[in-house]
Amino acid sequence: MSRGLACFDIGGGSTDIAIWQGYGSNSAKGRCSLKFAGNDILNSHLFKNKNILQNFKNNDQSFNDSIDALCKEKEVLMNLT
Repeated sequence: MSRGLACFDIGGGSTDIAIWQGYGSNSAKGRCSLKFAGNDILNSHLFKNKNILQNFKNNDQSFNDSIDALCKEKEVLMNLT
């Protein structure tokens, strides 16, 4: 802790960052929250690779239907831009 510690909590909708250095009640040096997280990273990757979702299909028809619905939603969103 004397050199410092940074904690990154990457959630679905935001990333929280906290930095500490030293010990005791004054060890917190800063914190912030960014509106960039797992959903942004995952969605941008999925939307750029049109067929990647098809690789996740399995024997569960309900799951496969969800993938098909997401692919249709993705096509609609891509046509809006």
